[in-house]
Amino acid sequence: MAVRSKPSVVTAATSMADRRTALDGFTAAARTRGGAVALEHIGQPPRTLTYAELWHECVCAAAGIVSLGRAARGAAVATLCDEAPQSVVALVGIGMGGYVIVPLDPASPSAR
Repeated sequence: MAVRSKPSVVTAATSMADRRTALDGFTAAARTRGGAVALEHIGQPPRTLTYAELWHECVCAAAGIVSLGRAARGAAVATLCDEAPQSVVALVGIGMGGYVIVPLDPASPSAR
C-alpha cells in the first residue's frame, strides 16, 4: 500500500491564493474595525489610536516619504525606533510606500 504524504504546512501557507501581507491585514482591519483601538501607548504622553486613525497617519507618512523623491521604491529606508506610536506610524508608512524597512535601535552603540 502506497503512503501518501500530506502537503507541508509551508507549501499550503505559501500558495498564491493564501498570500496576504501584514499590511493587507492591517488595511482590512482599518476598513472593518475602524473604530476599534489599534494602538494604546501608556507612556508620556499617553495616546490611543483607532485602526482608522492609525491607518490615516500611516498613509500620510507614506505619502510624505514618497514625496521626498530621494529613494526609489524597494530601497531601504532607515528610521530610529523606540516605543512611541510615531515609530509604529513610521514603520508601517515606510512599508506602505513600497520601501524596505530598516529599524534602528537608539540604544545600540553609535558605531553600528
